[in-house]
Amino acid sequence: KSGVQTPSFYAAMWASLASGASFTSELTNRRKDGTFYREEAVISPVVDEDGAITSYVAVKRDVTRERAMEAAHDRLATQRALIAKTLADLKADSSSAATAEAICRQVLNLPGIASANINYFTAQGLAMPLAFVRADGASVAARRVPANRSRVLRERAGRGAWAEPWVRRPWHPYDRLFAELGVTAVAHAPITLGGGLIGTLSVSAGGLDALAGLTESLPAIAEFAGIAGALLGAAILDLNQVGGTRARIADIIRYASFHPVFQPIVDVTSGERVGYEALTRFTNEGRPDAVFREAREAGLETELELATLRAAIAAAAGLPAGAWLSLNVSPTLVIGDKQIARLLRTADRPVVLEITEHVPVADYAALRVAIGRLRPPVRVAVDDAGSGAANLSHIVELRPTFVKLDIGLVRGIETDLTRKAMVFGLEHFAAESHSQMVAEGVETEAELAALRAIGVRYAQGYLLGQPARVADWAAPGSTG
Repeated sequence: KSGVQTPSFYAAMWASLASGASFTSELTNRRKDGTFYREEAVISPVVDEDGAITSYVAVKRDVTRERAMEAAHDRLATQRALIAKTLADLKADSSSAATAEAICRQVLNLPGIASANINYFTAQGLAMPLAFVRADGASVAARRVPANRSRVLRERAGRGAWAEPWVRRPWHPYDRLFAELGVTAVAHAPITLGGGLIGTLSVSAGGLDALAGLTESLPAIAEFAGIAGALLGAAILDLNQVGGTRARIADIIRYASFHPVFQPIVDVTSGERVGYEALTRFTNEGRPDAVFREAREAGLETELELATLRAAIAAAAGLPAGAWLSLNVSPTLVIGDKQIARLLRTADRPVVLEITEHVPVADYAALRVAIGRLRPPVRVAVDDAGSGAANLSHIVELRPTFVKLDIGLVRGIETDLTRKAMVFGLEHFAAESHSQMVAEGVETEAELAALRAIGVRYAQGYLLGQPARVADWAAPGSTG
């Protein structure tokens, strides 16, 4: 007796034998060394000429291996069906996090799984969370894996899937959670793309047989990891690219790897420098528009804008007195961040906010209200007039003090009647809307003369002064 069969099993067996019938069944027996095995048994009574039972004959066959193979086949069939359902249920337009969570939820249908999570490896080798799901459905805040553990995971995952006993690690981000779930074993499978390691699918299980169960499920876990690689690979590469960009922009902000330069805005009639536009130059000589675009894509545009504005306002204290300071700002910063109001109050001169075109304005009313609340009051400039419909919307909706003429209309205006007509029309429009025109990109005396003849009030460009550090403008008469 192995202890696996119940007393009722033996009662039924003896009842059959006592009636003179054979008993056929499959049962679990115990070897002398204590291990179990499965066997098919046919037990028949032996009777004498009077019909009395004198003994029994048992014919048995060890079917342990066959049953194990059948169980493995059934398990594999179940896993295949589960994997097929995972693919069928996934939505093509899901985000990477939603897709990762959906995969983890399907993994939880494997027997004995307590949790499943997907991490991706950054370019720096850190394991970052995409999804973490508990079998009981309770929400879990995904946590970043420490650098040392990330390195171990990455090195081990390079050799394939594995299962191991879980050992309490106080520094591990899920140590307390695993203790709560009764986790005794974990398994990991590499997520790859094009043969390269990009992440891991990790699962946990509890109980005395957890390690054996996870080991049996490793092929299925590896297949789920393969699905994750196919569905999440491109998104993980994008995350890495954004993560690398974010780290680079964060370093630019942290180490102030930039400096402000200023380009004068000149009264075309008197030649007086009435204002200065603050521009940013980066230490790595990256194009300013490209750096700010990368910051926007990495979610750090506001931080970079505030840092560069702070530097420009501080440096502008060295500019000649009486000139205004023109600052390029995004609509998002003006509407959404109160820091800009405090920052502008530190300026020692009148401020003109030049609303950039990089981000569409979703709510002009909110932008007008935000600008109106700034104290002391600021004036507004709209850039690149004549360059497109969106720019004209800026002019109509914001009613700016200054309308900056697109450089494409200034170039060669002295010989181009079409450009002259366009600028004349814009100048008339600006005057009727109580705005003043500022021509950008003036590089020749002929262009300046043509603009003066049309009636354009202000201009800036290399002819009138190249962007330069504040020290170059502190001395009277400097041309930069």
